[in-house]
Amino acid sequence: MEKLNYIMLVICSLIRKMFMGAIYGRGIHINWFTLIHPSATIRLFGKNSKVVIGNRVYIRNNSEIEACNGTIVFEDNVFINKNCMIVSMKKIFIGSNTTIAPGVMIYDHDHNFYNITKEKYICKAIEIGKNVWIGANCVILKGVTIGDNAIIGAGSVVTRDVEKNCLYVGNPAIKVKTIKV
Repeated sequence: MEKLNYIMLVICSLIRKMFMGAIYGRGIHINWFTLIHPSATIRLFGKNSKVVIGNRVYIRNNSEIEACNGTIVFEDNVFINKNCMIVSMKKIFIGSNTTIAPGVMIYDHDHNFYNITKEKYICKAIEIGKNVWIGANCVILKGVTIGDNAIIGAGSVVTRDVEKNCLYVGNPAIKVKTIKV
């Protein structure tokens, strides 16, 4: 039964890739060796929106990927668990071999409460390195760079850059220790 479910998931992913390509055209590029759960959503708003998904990327159920005149890039071997929300108005880059646990939120923008008459949003790109592990229910905010081989502990809120080969936890996330790789 489990093998049949996997086969159905692969078939649904292939149909979805063709369907998304027909709707979004050049705005979306999904490699063929990618699995997207049928309840996961990928949406593009605006003509400048772009989503690029590498090989062997797995997006689990109820996750939402939205590019609102922004760009989202997933390199190869990225795993996005259940109920994640990734929204870009500028650029979000996720490096290869990165694991994102359930309930993670990644936003490259904030509302501009200081001057609501001028710009509605303040946008700064997010870059997540290679071999990164982001724990359950983390929040990654605008302008953050997370270095290669970093670990973000569950429930952390990342508001500043994260060094490579380090463990960060808390709200706001702070460095706890260096990891030997």
